[in-house]
Amino acid sequence: MTENPMRTENAPPDETPLESWKEIAAYLKRDVSTLKRWEKSEGLPVHRHLHQVRSSVYAYPSELDDWWARRQPGEEPLALGGWTERRPLRALAFAAMLLLAVATAGDGLVLRSSASSAQGQGTVSRLVWAGPNVDTLGAPSPDGAYLAVTDWETGNLAVRDTPTGVVRRLTDNGNWRGWAEFPVPSPDGRHIAYAWFNQRAQRDLRVYSLETSSVRVVYARDEVEYPQPFAWTPDGSCILVSLARTDRANQIALVDVGTGSARVLKTLDWRSPQKLALSPDGRYVAFDFPQREDSHQRDVFLLALGGSREELLVEHPDNDVVLGWTPDGKRLLFGSDRTGRLGIWALPVADGKALGTPELLRADVPLLRAMGVTRDGTFYYSVRTGVSDVYAASLDARSGDVISPPTPLTPRFVGWNRSPDWSADGRYVAYVSQRDAPPRSVGAMGGTIVVRSLASGEEREIVPRLATMGTQVRWSPDGRKFLAHGRKATGTGFFAVSAETGEATLALREEPPGYVQSPVWSRDSKSLFYLRTTPEASNRLRVRKLESGEDREVLARHASNVALSPDGRSLVVRLGDPEGQASVLAIVPASGGEARELLRVVRPQVLPPWSGLAWTSDARHILFAQTSEPSLQPFELWRIPVTGGPPQRTGIAMDGLRNLRVHPDGQRIVFSAGQNRDEIWALQNFLGMQDAAR
Repeated sequence: MTENPMRTENAPPDETPLESWKEIAAYLKRDVSTLKRWEKSEGLPVHRHLHQVRSSVYAYPSELDDWWARRQPGEEPLALGGWTERRPLRALAFAAMLLLAVATAGDGLVLRSSASSAQGQGTVSRLVWAGPNVDTLGAPSPDGAYLAVTDWETGNLAVRDTPTGVVRRLTDNGNWRGWAEFPVPSPDGRHIAYAWFNQRAQRDLRVYSLETSSVRVVYARDEVEYPQPFAWTPDGSCILVSLARTDRANQIALVDVGTGSARVLKTLDWRSPQKLALSPDGRYVAFDFPQREDSHQRDVFLLALGGSREELLVEHPDNDVVLGWTPDGKRLLFGSDRTGRLGIWALPVADGKALGTPELLRADVPLLRAMGVTRDGTFYYSVRTGVSDVYAASLDARSGDVISPPTPLTPRFVGWNRSPDWSADGRYVAYVSQRDAPPRSVGAMGGTIVVRSLASGEEREIVPRLATMGTQVRWSPDGRKFLAHGRKATGTGFFAVSAETGEATLALREEPPGYVQSPVWSRDSKSLFYLRTTPEASNRLRVRKLESGEDREVLARHASNVALSPDGRSLVVRLGDPEGQASVLAIVPASGGEARELLRVVRPQVLPPWSGLAWTSDARHILFAQTSEPSLQPFELWRIPVTGGPPQRTGIAMDGLRNLRVHPDGQRIVFSAGQNRDEIWALQNFLGMQDAAR
């Protein structure tokens, strides 16, 4: 064999080699083309069997580790945790942070800045958590010893030990009878405040004691739909929260941990802050707020805890959101896209007023959510990885076999497109593009509806007049409007968005404490079939006449994945099994009546909730997604005759296949697929020596 010049010593005789480019790529978390380039330009220690072809390679992990630690790369895009193959735009955005040298340390990947600025010298980005079920809604303990998180396998409150990565469940909700959200550790790290989604379809505020393993409901009011905790006061006596009220007002308040009473600091309208940050001395609350009713851009405000004084700290035409405070309380950290890319900025603050102008601390950070700043100045934040996009394919209408395999529907804004739908005449396809979401704009909550001509490929953009918009749309059969979930001054729910102007009219209002989901147009565009959850019952199938408001129940069972037949007379739904051991496809008359079971799938086979489900254009078959435990990926696309019979594989299988729509020609289909995976990173030593030394 040929020895690589970078090999330092013979590998231990009992070390198992990595015996292919694929295994080496998985070990280094890079794609194969990058490894081959590194072999030529940087001496990656790869060996070859002389008697086999050139592609037959092997490598020893110990040699790779040694080479990695010594490596001094030139300027090049990075692919973190497999980003090169799964989300190229995200990888490039993250690589553009600075010229980075790479080394491994601790329990994750470490990126060290080679820049020598006063603020950036010695800055380290450390991967804290990657893989399935990463929770980005939690927060680090003040000493960074653990992350308070939700265990999304069970919905329980949990802590993740930072050094070891071990997750320990704290609560026992008993088969998803509720779940924890937005956990925040107390200043001494001994308690965790969190919101709990209860069986009444409401949230209450709870505190868990790590010392006694006990839970106490601190705050619950019928008029408050959602109390979200953000911080504790320095003495641990109160919790800073935002209160989303049933009358649609939002409030910034302090909840007394001992008495459960709430002191309102400020009452806002239907719009809400994205983040509240309490200054380390407990005197001020920083919050962000939309600039206008129809604006996604935010400015930053500072509110004295007594509520007597409020200052506009950061005002700029672009988007600015609160991230947190430096440990000494002298600077407020905020995220901004004013340079065209996301950056972390710091504004000096004293006595509740801004001192000077903001300073850019870190450019081009692919920030998804700020999780918190620890006492030593380490900033925890989340990023999103993986590719989720829209795809087109073709199936033979008679056999169900694949004619053309899935290909991306559009080459634009890869990874940020969702929820395709055909026009009734089949000449156009529409989809939602979240092109203003991170990493282009921090905290953006809007979307653009894109209409693409099948004949010319030309695209027309529609910007809905909504303050926030979800990621799914349904095109009305008359072609005049789209159905989209969102918020504006008139309410929250599903809006009919004009296909010409983007004007949005509330069609299906959410009435707290319940919510609505999965609406489907009737064939005359005058009614909506949808699922409603209330404190008394969840996911009941209903129909509402839009003009009169007449509303009635269609099916009194827990349902999901609703699709209407081409003639508008029947619906196919996914039903849950009371014992949780099976999932069912059933046909339901649109006028109401008993459900006819079409297919029953028993675990480990699963019909995933909210996955792909559609009728063929001739109404003879149902297309549906199926997967199996424990991986639950990929989703395979199947079809089954409406009259009953054995199901049949189509040959299409992709992760997270959903939003399935069939073209009127009966062959072409479009759908969303892919998974948005999250990662948590820690940014160390970027605040300067004064803050880091505290």
